[in-house]
Amino acid sequence: MRMLLATGSLALMWFVCHTSSAQPKDAPPPDGFLPRKVTGYGETVDSAKKAAINKAVSEITSWLKLQSNVITEDYLRTKVLADEGQPGKDEKIDNIRDPFKAWVVTFRTDEAWWKDLAHRDHEAMRQQRASQREGWAMRGVLGLAVLLLTGVGYLRLDDYTRRRYTTWLRLAAAGVVTLVAAGWWWTI
Repeated sequence: MRMLLATGSLALMWFVCHTSSAQPKDAPPPDGFLPRKVTGYGETVDSAKKAAINKAVSEITSWLKLQSNVITEDYLRTKVLADEGQPGKDEKIDNIRDPFKAWVVTFRTDEAWWKDLAHRDHEAMRQQRASQREGWAMRGVLGLAVLLLTGVGYLRLDDYTRRRYTTWLRLAAAGVVTLVAAGWWWTI
């Protein structure tokens, strides 16, 4: 009977805890996504190019769910942009003599780069959830270990003192349990 229960328990643990090979569906690009052009402005053409690249990076980052997933300029230039860009129409502003230079960059029209970014974003979110869950599990196991150690210590000391200090030992054990509960509450 024990063997049957042990086998059933192991099978249940495997069904509950195993990793699934299912992958999420590819995320569709946001509405109004393609074709897309981004314009950057600057006092010189070089500063306008940098402004356009920075604006493109910030715009793509705003489309992602986990916005801490950083996109580098090299990734943007190699995978996302259709070309290096072209000069745009200069912007004339009142009270400024020289107009600002404009630089326009265009995103590629295929969606392969978006799928790659969405997959990277999904992986980053999954790893963030996994590390958070591991932290909670570690706190739980540590709390249970302290409680178990307190119980074993109480029983051993109670036997060693031949039950002369039972009340004091119970009070000390209750204090340790309260301390663990307060520590658990404080970490939340």
